[in-house]
Amino acid sequence: MTFVIIMALILSLQIQKQHVLTHPPEVGCAPLPLSPFSSSLPRAAPPLPHTAVPRPAPGLSACLHCIWASAFTNPLPSRSGSPFPPTVKLPGLHIWRVEKLKPVPVAPENYGIFFSGDSYLVLHNGPEELSHLHLWIGQQSSRDEQGGCAILAVHLNTLLGERPVQHRESQGNESDLFMSYFPTASSTRSEPTAHALSCGFSLSSFPLVVTLQKAQGHSGLEPPPTRFLLACFPSCPVGGGMGCWWEGTGGAHSGWPSGLQEGGVESAFHKTSPGTAPAAIKKLYQVKGKKNIRATERVLSWDSFNTGDCFILDLGQNIFAWCGAKSNILERNKARDLALAIRDSERQGKAHVEIVTDGEEPADMIQVLGPKPSLKEGNPEEDLTADRTNAQAAALYKVSDATGQMNLTKLADSSPFALELLIPDDCFVLDNGLCGKIYIWKGRKANEKERQAALQVAEDFITRMRYAPNTQVEILPQGRESAIFKQFFKDWK
Repeated sequence: MTFVIIMALILSLQIQKQHVLTHPPEVGCAPLPLSPFSSSLPRAAPPLPHTAVPRPAPGLSACLHCIWASAFTNPLPSRSGSPFPPTVKLPGLHIWRVEKLKPVPVAPENYGIFFSGDSYLVLHNGPEELSHLHLWIGQQSSRDEQGGCAILAVHLNTLLGERPVQHRESQGNESDLFMSYFPTASSTRSEPTAHALSCGFSLSSFPLVVTLQKAQGHSGLEPPPTRFLLACFPSCPVGGGMGCWWEGTGGAHSGWPSGLQEGGVESAFHKTSPGTAPAAIKKLYQVKGKKNIRATERVLSWDSFNTGDCFILDLGQNIFAWCGAKSNILERNKARDLALAIRDSERQGKAHVEIVTDGEEPADMIQVLGPKPSLKEGNPEEDLTADRTNAQAAALYKVSDATGQMNLTKLADSSPFALELLIPDDCFVLDNGLCGKIYIWKGRKANEKERQAALQVAEDFITRMRYAPNTQVEILPQGRESAIFKQFFKDWK
């Protein structure tokens, strides 16, 4: 009886989460992560009382426009009343899950585990006040949670003096920088097995979004470190609503009710041990063109290479500028200059840059990319086509709230842009959405409302341009520009 009472209390607390369900409130269940129980657990437990899952009142589950309007109508809390602790300024990694417009700290031992139904703030304070603030958006998180995450990001950014570069990370399309915080992170899919105390059930009949934590050992998969108890309503197809153990092959599963297609498990990141240093960054850029040369991020594989272009392999402390046998001299110079710029602006001059000739690849490149195969032949005529494509793939807009609303004015529809267009009194949108990314540049003298609305401007812009919802967003304060951002402007060294 004590067990049932405890379970009912825990369930009632968990149900209060404001999640958007894909089924009516009378059909639902909330998974509850608990400590391991002994194998002497009773074979069946009494049915748990039926409790309706609360839904937002009409009008409260508003679009982000309404949420942001409320945020700017009601001023953010003062620093003395901040929901964030003073420790946010300490070096290292800080992670919060967003619950009811409040940041809930994630324990360090759970760093790297993200639930599809939630939104998170991930802050990394690096050396010399070089901070990055990431908003991680789960595929099943509600619009309310996403809006709350954005509002809290504004407050945290203000608390930190607006120094961090901000990034919007969508589940499944995370940036390499974000992934580098979790050294063992990878996406996995597994066909789970299930066991119930009172009866068997199939995952395909159970509406649950789950995440998979796969523990890796020397021999492959290891048993999960914890068990998760699913407390179900009577309407769930689990033996009349009995509590049940559910263990998946090679991992522990948990999440929030929603739809799940048979044969797959939502991906998650592996755990990273507290104090573990971030893994080395691993990025690959293709440098292509003749008069209008651009570096574009590519898949980290030899399949991305060809003999007619140059490529930059950024491994954090080692940066390789690889020059194809048929690449032109302008591409080679650009690859060298960009590699040096990444070293100086993003690694504080502490990385090693090496120019690599086709056929003379060092061991570090082979270790990351694998044995070098025969590469595709380059075509010099493609450089002229790339010039036109590179120019047309980017546009620059000015953000203004002079009329009381956020308006965009196009300043240039092809790059490279004149550096003089970026003035400190305003904010700007650099549209590179055709290549999967939007940049917001915030002038240090721009008014507070424009600076705080940067993320919402990016969200609205992505919607207006009909870009993919998981388009990456990077918000750059003046003085924190990356080498990749600078390449869109003339003579920016």
